[in-house]
Amino acid sequence: GLIVVDNVLWKGLVLEANNGEFSSIADTDDAGHSELRRNRRARKLATTMHLFNSAIVKDDRVEVLLLPLRDGLSVIRKK
Repeated sequence: GLIVVDNVLWKGLVLEANNGEFSSIADTDDAGHSELRRNRRARKLATTMHLFNSAIVKDDRVEVLLLPLRDGLSVIRKK
């Protein structure tokens, strides 16, 4: 079977999560409370997607094709 997963690169933030850097969404003192919360949420989601990508690529039961279209699309196929 096939599994298709959307947003695996999620605005490039997943790549920043890989490096432990979040320069594009860094918190600032001028940011409002809702903006700060959104940034924390964005970091958490990007980190979660990075962990998913890492786990699925290491799984020997599947083959993964990552297409860098828009926010990223993974096609996962059972071997």
